Amino acid sequence: MIQIEQQQLIDSWHDKVEILEDLDHKIEQVLSESETQQPDLIPLINKRERLLQKVTTILRQLPQLYQSTAWEQALARTKGIVEKMESQTAILRLQTQRVQHGNQSLKQYQRFR
Repeated sequence: MIQIEQQQLIDSWHDKVEILEDLDHKIEQVLSESETQQPDLIPLINKRERLLQKVTTILRQLPQLYQSTAWEQALARTKGIVEKMESQTAILRLQTQRVQHGNQSLKQYQRFR
């Protein structure tokens, strides 16, 4: 009986990891677009977070899955997604600073006009 339950957990984990992989590809696609649309990205990130919670719950029950190739790949994809998001955040921060600087310059110009 325990073997059957364990196999069901493993099967469920593999299904969830496959869904996670598909979701990661969608997230990477949105992040790769020249104009990342935050409204498109937020639901995907939220769905990914919920899915990861389910995956990690199974991992806690079956710690041997931490050593699987599928989990290693999921970790690598996570790292790549985080790096892309950090990069885009840095770019947006610079663009915002430029806009703010431009607005300040415009205000100074208008004062002296």
